[in-house]
Amino acid sequence: MRNLPIVRDGVDTRGLAPEEHGFVNTDVLLPEVEGDLTGWTIPAKDLTAVEGLTCRLGSVYREHIPDTTDPAIRALRRRGATIYGKTQTSELGLSAYCEPNGMPAPVNPRFPGATTGGSSGGAAVAVARGLVRVAHGTDGGGSIRVPAAACGVLGLKLAHNNQGAVPTGHGYLARTVADLATVTRTELRSRSDEPRVGYLVEPLHADVDPQDVESTQAVARALGGHEVRRPYPRSHFACFSTLFSYRTARICGPLQPLGAWLRDRGQQVTSAEYVQAAEQFMATGEMVEALGVDILVMPVLAYEPPPIGFFSSLDPAEDFAEQTRWTPWATLANMAGYPALTLPIGLGVQLVGVRASHEELLRVAARVYNGEL
Repeated sequence: MRNLPIVRDGVDTRGLAPEEHGFVNTDVLLPEVEGDLTGWTIPAKDLTAVEGLTCRLGSVYREHIPDTTDPAIRALRRRGATIYGKTQTSELGLSAYCEPNGMPAPVNPRFPGATTGGSSGGAAVAVARGLVRVAHGTDGGGSIRVPAAACGVLGLKLAHNNQGAVPTGHGYLARTVADLATVTRTELRSRSDEPRVGYLVEPLHADVDPQDVESTQAVARALGGHEVRRPYPRSHFACFSTLFSYRTARICGPLQPLGAWLRDRGQQVTSAEYVQAAEQFMATGEMVEALGVDILVMPVLAYEPPPIGFFSSLDPAEDFAEQTRWTPWATLANMAGYPALTLPIGLGVQLVGVRASHEELLRVAARVYNGEL
C-alpha cells in the first residue's frame, strides 16, 4: 500500500485543496491480477470496506482500517483495477448532500459553492474534475444518481435484491457511457427489442414545483415514450422513511444533528411498524410494473443544487423533508431494486430499468448521446 498524489490525464491533486478533489485519502491497493481493467484507477467510496485502506464512513470519529474487502471492490481488483483512494461521503451515507463530519465538504465543480449532492459526493467530484475515468459508489436513496446530476456526470446504480427491504446497490460514476460499459462489461453494440418507455415528471413523494421537466420530456419523447401516472400515493414514501430511521437506531457514537434526529426517530419505531413498512417497501416493484413499461424516465433534481450548508442549517426534521423535496424521484429504484442511470442532461434525467437491465439502459443512453434517435 502506498500514499501517492493522483495523476490522471495530466491532472494532479497536489494543486487542489482536499475539498476540491473529493478524496479522503489516496492510499493505493494494487490489483490482484491483470485483466480488462489493467491500467484503470478506480477509487472506492468511503463507506465501503477495502482491506488496509483507512475508512472514515464520512466522519473523523469513525476512522478505522478494515481487514476485509467488499466483494464489489474485490471484483474490480480481480479484473486488474487499482483501487486508488477513498472518496468523500456524507456521515454514514445518511444524507443526499455531502458534508462529512469533521472534514471539508467537497466543492461542486459544476455549480461553484453549491453542494455536490450525496452521499457519493466525492466520487462525483473526482470524476467531474477528470481525476479518474470511473469512481465506485453506493446508492441507498439516490446516492449515486443525485451527485451525478448535481456535478454533471453519469451515475449508474446497479440492480440489487430488495428482499428484507434492502435499499442499497453498488454502482459507478463516469464521464462517458463507454467507460460505464467497460466497467460493467456491457456490449453497447448489441441490440434488443425496442423498449416500452414511459415518463413521469410529477414528484413521487414531495410537494414541489420542479424547475426542469423539459429535459426529461425531451429524452422520453425521443425514445417514443408516453406519460404515465404516479404508480403509488405520496404517502408510500413513509415506508422508506420509517425503515431508514429504524436502521439508524443502534448507531453508537457522535452524530451530526441529522443523524442524531434519525437515530432518535428510529428508536421509536415498533416491531409492528417495521414489519408493515418492510411489506409496503417490497411491494413497490409490483405497483411500478403495473405501469406496463420497460424503462421509466424521470427527472433527478427538482431544483439546482443549493449552497453548501443549506440543508444542514435547517432543523433536522426540515433538513430531511427538504432533501426529499430536492430529490422527489430518487427512492423508487431503491425500493424496487431496479437499475437506474442518471444522464447529465439539464438537472439530470434518469432511466429506470423497470423491466430492463443496466446493460439495456446503457445501450439506450449510448443512442441518446450518439444522436441515433
